[in-house]
Amino acid sequence: MEELIAALNALKRGKAGGKTGLLPEMLLYGGTGLFDRLLQVMQDVWRSGRVVEDWKNAVIVPIPKKGDLRKCDNWRGISLLD
Repeated sequence: MEELIAALNALKRGKAGGKTGLLPEMLLYGGTGLFDRLLQVMQDVWRSGRVVEDWKNAVIVPIPKKGDLRKCDNWRGISLLD
């Protein structure tokens, strides 16, 4: 549980969620009930060696850089993961 709490506290606030729209703040402020369930899920993943398929998929969002936005080099992609 200590490791889970440390990982949750390391999450950056104010970031976009992935495909499900789950925000870091939702996890951080979910309370002990959510922490207990999240720990169970993480332990199941660790024991089985398998992760939920959605955790493997990212939504790539294009972000403009400075310059002429008609040029592909002036864009970068970020990956939103759940």
